[in-house]
Amino acid sequence: MRRLVLLSVLALTACGGDPNWVNPNLPRSQASTDYGQCRREAETYAGGSYNSPPTDDRNTDARQMASREDDQRRFNMVMNACMRGLGYFPK
Repeated sequence: MRRLVLLSVLALTACGGDPNWVNPNLPRSQASTDYGQCRREAETYAGGSYNSPPTDDRNTDARQMASREDDQRRFNMVMNACMRGLGYFPK
């Protein structure tokens, strides 16, 4: 059950479409464009297993879960570095 909750949280984090980043020097529409660009870069770097949780938690082994968690960490690292590199900071 704990793994299912963790996977649900990871899936929601990965799928969140609202860019919660601000740069006071740029219009809000630019933030959406930059967020999309950074997201594509992060998805390419991270692989993609973080974005597709299993449908049945009983069939997921520890290696698959660890791989997803590693992919999610890489995604978050690249996403944060990209947005901060463009002058944004989290809301």
